[in-house]
Amino acid sequence: MAKMQMMRVGMVALRSDRKPLLEALQWMGVLDIESAAASEETLPEGFTRPDTRSQTASFERAAAVAAQALGILNEAAPESKGLLAGLSGRREITAEDFEQTVADSREIMDLCHQVLDWQKRRTECAADIQRISTSLEQMAPWQSLDVPFRFGGTRTTAAFIGVLPARFSETELRDALAGKEPGAAFEVEVLHTSPEQTCLFLLCRREDAAALGQTLRSMGFSRPPVTAGTSKQGMLPTDEIDRLQDRRRALEEERADLTRQIEEAAANRRRIENTIDYYTVRAEKYRIIGELGHTRHTFLVTGYIPEVDLPLLKDRLETRFSLLLEAEPAEDGKAPVKLRNNAFVRPAETITEMYALPLASDIDPTPVMSIFYYLFFGMMLSDAGYGLLLVLGSWFLIKKCRPEPGMRRNLQLFFCCGVATIFWGLAFGSFFGDAIPLISGTFFGHEVNLPRLLDPMTQAVELLVLSLVLGFLQIMVGMGCKFYVQWRSGDRWGAVFDTGFWMTGLAGIGLWLAGGMLTPVLATVGMWTAILSALGLVLTAGRAKKGPMRFVSGLASLYDSTSYVSDLMSYSRLMALGLTTGAMASVFNKLGTIMGGGVGGVILMLIIFPVGHAISFGLNALGAYVHTIRLQYVELFSKFYEGGGRPFRPFALRSHYIRIKEETKQ
Repeated sequence: MAKMQMMRVGMVALRSDRKPLLEALQWMGVLDIESAAASEETLPEGFTRPDTRSQTASFERAAAVAAQALGILNEAAPESKGLLAGLSGRREITAEDFEQTVADSREIMDLCHQVLDWQKRRTECAADIQRISTSLEQMAPWQSLDVPFRFGGTRTTAAFIGVLPARFSETELRDALAGKEPGAAFEVEVLHTSPEQTCLFLLCRREDAAALGQTLRSMGFSRPPVTAGTSKQGMLPTDEIDRLQDRRRALEEERADLTRQIEEAAANRRRIENTIDYYTVRAEKYRIIGELGHTRHTFLVTGYIPEVDLPLLKDRLETRFSLLLEAEPAEDGKAPVKLRNNAFVRPAETITEMYALPLASDIDPTPVMSIFYYLFFGMMLSDAGYGLLLVLGSWFLIKKCRPEPGMRRNLQLFFCCGVATIFWGLAFGSFFGDAIPLISGTFFGHEVNLPRLLDPMTQAVELLVLSLVLGFLQIMVGMGCKFYVQWRSGDRWGAVFDTGFWMTGLAGIGLWLAGGMLTPVLATVGMWTAILSALGLVLTAGRAKKGPMRFVSGLASLYDSTSYVSDLMSYSRLMALGLTTGAMASVFNKLGTIMGGGVGGVILMLIIFPVGHAISFGLNALGAYVHTIRLQYVELFSKFYEGGGRPFRPFALRSHYIRIKEETKQ
């Protein structure tokens, strides 16, 4: 219905033209190269695959190095981005700019490696600074020590420099040692004390060293945990502290200089992004080369191309290269799928793609589904003010951000849904709920009411009937699509007996019910149509069986009517969500006008109105989006749509940051 006709293309070209020919294909982006040739068994006789894994890996590594360098630059010098940056697409550059990227790639890679070296050294500096800072913290209690840490005494004296795991004053410490060693001669100095430890220096006669040392160890004495491997023999703690502080300052200066160089390198951010994409593109090209069949002088390319693009392919290649190109309609069911719809339907392709693309032999449900999607979304949201927000917001983002094709389609989808929402909002007389009559009556003393075709709050039954009628129409359309699919596939009996009788039966029931409210003649026609259709189902539904089971199976098929009733009742959510939108909006409007029309009331309204309706809009728009999708997938697609098609993925310039202006592609 709305799929591009695919052509299967095969071409044999000179191996000497391989590079420029593949580059031309990559720039055009119209050929989905067949990957089945990745297996040696599928290649024609005489063709082999070259091993391009090393080249591919080399380009992938280069792209990874550049990406790592870019990450460092972005961390060191973050790029200021607007609130809408996430919606913006890739930067557009000309073909000349891209060629300049190719020429500058080696220079940029040298810069990237330099950035990585700077970052590595900066990390080392940070680690050294942290170690030195830790050492300085450990040495702080020993600043008053006027001998080296390794000082052990003189010829006649012995020294103890260390830590006790408790708080002691000099008097307490002296008394404790004298009490345990009364005959010992010593002097002790407390250098620093805290609740956790006491740093001390003790000098004694050498003959008393053993006894005092034993006593200190029994009290938990240990050597100071500082300067291991850093302190020089004979250096005082103050000298060591000065040395470490000088070293830390030098490292901090070096780190600051490295940071400055990295920040200055951030001026090349765009060139690095271009280089990443350049090596990504080259890696993809060499991956494809490894999947193509080669002889000594030629190579083979097979794939799929939309029929509309085939003339472009021939024109671009046959005028530049010596090759043999053949194309035929793809009828093998393996062809990829690319949808083609008009501007009205195209935005809804995203909904179909989220479910599954149609098979090559299937129909595209998007044209049928899009009408109901817009209609149901608008009915669920059903507020002209909210619809206006969707329309203006989507239009602004499309124009301002220049999003990628996928995001553009999503925004176009919301634009169309916004138009439908405005339609239903005007039909229900809802503009930000009942804001207009409430605000006009409260603040201007004269209530203004919008005209409406239906008031959901007072005519809920009528709204329910309308919802079920719309649901009935979609079910019938889905069954009509099923009839078409069965008929086209050759299952004519199934189309008539299994689908046709249900369609006429359901239509008869609909006429029967409608006729009861309109005219008895219509009711009679509907009744007999439903009865005859049911009889047809009983007689034909069990046609594959024999004997009495044929009649029993036919009779049992009527039980499927319960599933159709269940499907129909699912559409009551159209009414439910429409009422929810109006109710939430009305609540916030009443809260905003609760203080009346004075100054306080105006202030309250200016606060409640935007905040409340932002909440209402967000919740109800999300609900409308999700539930509308559910109705399409469960109630429509389940009737006829199988899906499972392979998306069309052409060999193209797949980049992360840049895109080449279309008019510059050759």
